[in-house]
Amino acid sequence: MSTKVQDVEDELQRRLDIGTGESAITDANLFDVMNKVQQTINFALRRRITTGTFTAATTKTALFYTTTAIAADCLQVQALYLSTRTIMRLPSWTQMKQYDRNWWSTGGAAGRVEAWSHVGHNAAVIYPGVKTANTTLTCVYLQDTTTLNSSDDLFYLGDHDMALVYDLCEIILLAHMRRIPECVERVKKLEKDIIPYLEGGEWV
Repeated sequence: MSTKVQDVEDELQRRLDIGTGESAITDANLFDVMNKVQQTINFALRRRITTGTFTAATTKTALFYTTTAIAADCLQVQALYLSTRTIMRLPSWTQMKQYDRNWWSTGGAAGRVEAWSHVGHNAAVIYPGVKTANTTLTCVYLQDTTTLNSSDDLFYLGDHDMALVYDLCEIILLAHMRRIPECVERVKKLEKDIIPYLEGGEWV
């Protein structure tokens, strides 16, 4: 079940026990913090995976693609397919030289995509460059979360991730209010809360 922003806001106000004279935490500040926390957890835990298609450029030296060129809501590529064929993912884009020492300029001669790799967090490289017009690749990718900017908005994250949302939001807001001793205590709590995710191999 999705959690409403208003419910998270109410819980954070209760935890923080903000009094009259303390640094104001406005709705805009809360929405911004909650939005960034959700984006961070989604990226770390790969919660929002979807599939789309994109057309590779028909130039043999067009090898690099930003995530937004693949899809407007793409954060990171997870897998690529050409028709029903899985395109091999390399651990590092520098390993493209195993195919061709001058791969970045020649683009290879195979005429169809054989391998791909991440380039940082917001780009991907394919090899060789596509030479056939309208070559459509199927892409499985991590999808960005929608912006939280209203009390009626719903978190995309499930109930099992909300403990992390509360902890991270609370830490950020306590730091903002310069309540450092409390912030340190919450960080210690987060270190315990995050153990199941680390042991399960979920946290990237």
